[in-house]
Amino acid sequence: MNRLRGFRLRAGMTQAELARAIGTTQSHVSEYESGARRIETMPAGEFVRLKAVLDVTDALLLDADLSGIDPDAIATAEAVLLPDEKEEGVAVVDIGGGVTDVAVYYRNVVRYIATIPMGAMAINRDIRTMSVPEKHVESLKQKYGSAVADLAPEDKLIRVNGRTAREAKDILLRNLATVIEARATDIAEFVLQEIRDSGYAGKLAYGIVLTGGSAKLKDVDELFRRVTGMDVRIASAETGVAEESKEKVADPAYATAVGILLKGAEQGACAVIERPASPASRPAEPRP
Repeated sequence: MNRLRGFRLRAGMTQAELARAIGTTQSHVSEYESGARRIETMPAGEFVRLKAVLDVTDALLLDADLSGIDPDAIATAEAVLLPDEKEEGVAVVDIGGGVTDVAVYYRNVVRYIATIPMGAMAINRDIRTMSVPEKHVESLKQKYGSAVADLAPEDKLIRVNGRTAREAKDILLRNLATVIEARATDIAEFVLQEIRDSGYAGKLAYGIVLTGGSAKLKDVDELFRRVTGMDVRIASAETGVAEESKEKVADPAYATAVGILLKGAEQGACAVIERPASPASRPAEPRP
């Protein structure tokens, strides 16, 4: 899989630089990134240096290389993609908190998977630099933010509470959107590069399907259209979901969870047990 490549790019390193830093060859790094060589076969000393250089944990490095476990992007696709999209070509982009997962489908086959080590938390950190208290960042972004600055009002202010009434401050929505757009553009550009690296950029008739909690960010689909030049739609879980349950999962944030349940059900490993509501407590009856 391509998670290692994402961490290397985040660190601003070439394959040759990473190879020198951990004491291996560039060809080995290339093979680790492509999946031709499995990360768990890396000599212990190199693996320890790799974690230190990239500042990542064992779990993050090995997660994309565990056999028998579907990456989040594939599980998500099970819940959001239509049959025609899988057949004619589409890229599923799941924007999460810490990472963004990409899966490319063509002719009903998963052709490419990558994980970009950047997600909504990077956007939140940038908003925090505007002196916005951390507890208000997410709600401010979702309620008033936009991923495209020129679509935000130029002269509209929003007041953000501080620790005290005196510390409250006014923020222009255009300025907030400018900060969001800068980091969201980084994510979109990384996604576009992964799609190009897949070799299927010119074959995705249905473009990009955005999902994940951060797909709810206002105008994020428009930003991806501008950056990638592709068709973009935002999706929540629909495929394989009973009609009466669709409203309950009509949120892109639930797509991966629903996809994992669908994959488990296919393998006979998923059972849903409805627990009856606890009976209302009754007042103690007087003894005779």
